[in-house]
Amino acid sequence: MRAWPWLLIVCACGDGLPDRDDGAHSGSRLRVAWFDVDGTRQWQPEEGHQYESGRFVNSERFYDKLRDESCAPEPWLDGVTRCTPDVELIARKVFADAACTVRVTQNPQSYRYVGDYDDKCGQRRMWHVFPVVSTMQSASYYIAGDGKCYLLPGMTEIGVLGDELAYDTFATIDTLTTTNGERITIRYRKSQDGMVLPVSLYDATLGTSDLVRDIDGRDVAKPRVAAPASPADMYYDDPSCTHGYVRGDIGCGPPQAALGDADYYAIGDHATASPRYTLTAGSCMQQPIPPAGEFYEVLTATPLALAPVAISVANDETHRIELEHATAPSLALRMRELFDTTLATECKPRQFPDEVYRCAPDELAAQIVPGTYSDPACTIALDLAMVVPEHRQPRFVLQDRSLLGGTVTIYEIGELYTQPYYAFGGAMGTECMPVTPPAHLHALGRVVDWSKLATATLATD
Repeated sequence: MRAWPWLLIVCACGDGLPDRDDGAHSGSRLRVAWFDVDGTRQWQPEEGHQYESGRFVNSERFYDKLRDESCAPEPWLDGVTRCTPDVELIARKVFADAACTVRVTQNPQSYRYVGDYDDKCGQRRMWHVFPVVSTMQSASYYIAGDGKCYLLPGMTEIGVLGDELAYDTFATIDTLTTTNGERITIRYRKSQDGMVLPVSLYDATLGTSDLVRDIDGRDVAKPRVAAPASPADMYYDDPSCTHGYVRGDIGCGPPQAALGDADYYAIGDHATASPRYTLTAGSCMQQPIPPAGEFYEVLTATPLALAPVAISVANDETHRIELEHATAPSLALRMRELFDTTLATECKPRQFPDEVYRCAPDELAAQIVPGTYSDPACTIALDLAMVVPEHRQPRFVLQDRSLLGGTVTIYEIGELYTQPYYAFGGAMGTECMPVTPPAHLHALGRVVDWSKLATATLATD
């Protein structure tokens, strides 16, 4: 009988993972949910956001046993990440009185909490959180740009807010990286109560990275964020515009990496003074006023190649669904994708309209291309799908129309489509125009019944 580890990490000793027991596990307070697919376990929390019920929500969700509610890691204005419940964040505050002193929400059916936020360093950071303690039918008011309180039209059900919740109400979560001395390591979450969850690769030179497939078909670790560093984007401290810097907001620290026209570069020292030269139409020109911000040297002397990462698939004939790992020297990180050995393709657990979880095609890997035609009159529709660049070739594509009252349909991906096609365009969008097919475009094959997919169960650890 084979026992699956919760999340396998193969590293040298002293890799920095606290309370190590082969990777991810719940803490005494923050609990991790997991999928069981054909006996293979895959963790549910996934860093990022997904579109759900008409809005984007954090998909890296845990269960807070102390507060008896779901929560997700969210940055706060004081620089601490806290596991925060779903909070309504709106720029316009709403009040129940004509003096605009009694704070309320107009969406008590959707949110149990209301928050204030501050946009800092390109990220929306939490500041205050208030619970919704009751509801009532009432008029509501708002403060306009002139500072006056105005009535909103109509009577609505509003949520009355209670006292602000203290910061330490919510569990703190640290984001750390392993320390095994290699270029590619693992980035993971850790809470004070002992929860650990690896979430991504980390490039010691270029920062937080995702596993992608490059144009040569190689799997590499690509920086998630990089400051634009083409010649026209940088600032220079010399009249020849050879010593470049990238700009950052004051107090936000350096970017993790820089991206030129085609190459990645490491970030160097902080500039002691604002560089005042820029390239404009190919000419190096001095700016009359020093630009605002903080500036960091771009080490353009040596472009950095993206680090290669291998993909391994577990091999056990007793399981239909197998784990996949991204492997680099001294480590293996469990990938979000699983491998369906029966259908010979990758899949990810997701809930279908019948409320059953199935290991289905990843919506980010391939997409249906709408509005394509084979004739110059745009009357004969084509069925085409595009494999998204930087993703591995899937066998299927998923079309989700459930939010529009439809259903989830799965198609096979057929042969490459290289013929010109037609689509509506022009100034008014009514002209049938020829289009050169982009790379990775495929014909659409037959519909695949849901019963062909492996089912999964979801439970909290």
